[in-house]
Amino acid sequence: MYDNCFWDVDTSQLDWNKHRNFIISRILEYGTIEQIKELEKNYTREDIASVVKNSNNISKRVAVFWAIILEIPFEEIRACSQPNLSHIKPSKR
Repeated sequence: MYDNCFWDVDTSQLDWNKHRNFIISRILEYGTIEQIKELEKNYTREDIASVVKNSNNISKRVAVFWAIILEIPFEEIRACSQPNLSHIKPSKR
């Protein structure tokens, strides 16, 4: 059911409490609408917001999307505080 989110792990070994941050971040990043709805049944809004704020495992795009949905100021989101250096080209020596 969650192969699109957990392609690299044995899902039978995942514990919804012990691996909370990992599970939430993967489903937010790669999950379907149905999987997001299931996530919201298993975790509180505060649990999800905490992952959005603190995770290094979600992209800036996903963090911004969920910040808007959960009404989290961007300055509280770790992924938004990371500098975007994609415009800097390495020097030629």
